[in-house]
Amino acid sequence: IIKQAKSLRGVELKIETKSGRQRIIGFNLSELKNDSGEVIGKTMVFRDITNIKKMEEKLKIKNKLEAIGELAAIMAHELKNPLTSICGSIEVLKESGTFEKKRDQELINVIFKESERLSRTLGEFLTFTGETYVKKEKKEILKILEEVISLVKNSRDFNSNITIDKQYDPKDFSFAFLDEKQIKQVFFNLVLNAVQAMPEGGILTLKTERYLRGDLNYMKISIKDTGKGIDPSLKGKIFEPFYTSKEKGIGLGLTVVKKIIEKHGWEIDYVSEPEKGCEFIIHLPLTR
Repeated sequence: IIKQAKSLRGVELKIETKSGRQRIIGFNLSELKNDSGEVIGKTMVFRDITNIKKMEEKLKIKNKLEAIGELAAIMAHELKNPLTSICGSIEVLKESGTFEKKRDQELINVIFKESERLSRTLGEFLTFTGETYVKKEKKEILKILEEVISLVKNSRDFNSNITIDKQYDPKDFSFAFLDEKQIKQVFFNLVLNAVQAMPEGGILTLKTERYLRGDLNYMKISIKDTGKGIDPSLKGKIFEPFYTSKEKGIGLGLTVVKKIIEKHGWEIDYVSEPEKGCEFIIHLPLTR
């Protein structure tokens, strides 16, 4: 081919080095002419394009994932709307008291609980796949946290054997610029995780503490449970998407938390001891 061709462009060859590594080599071929225009030879330019090809492959995968993500987001939206109607209808039926048999009532409770769980999962998925736009307003932190605690206490995941220990700073009527809907989701996910970590009961501790960072007022919010804790070998993995140690769930709750916290410019971390529980800690700047 080289002898017969006058020129070649963008030819790729796969070779194996002495160490056994696969490399992709690109080369161009062109005729070499003298001043009279006579062909006196050929020139070949070789270039290692292995890394370029890897980048191109990653880009293809990224584009495919983005397309899948867009399609999945559309499907999630289409599922969430009728699911909301289903949840509302079941709630109306439940409150109507038309079910005389105990088993009928139990079945309605199961349907409602699983519908709520599916609705939460879809919400997390939509937050994960979509762009998170933060609309900040001046809001009182503890008011939002208290609303979330009330929601979780009235949810079907809450165990009556769980004691809530509130250790709020007595001077804590603190305000911050935040997106209320998103921060509610952060608190809800963290408090719900803590509750689910104590199926047999335990202590849920909520603690706030104000402190100075340079000249700025900051708040530390702690959400702690007395469950089994997180395995030390999983350090750094719990915020990764689709990672979960739960039997139910798709592993997006903490990923969504991390995404929202970072979009706000806040910080989050956790400490955990096996069989002693886990504590999530949020740091955020306050405003007057």
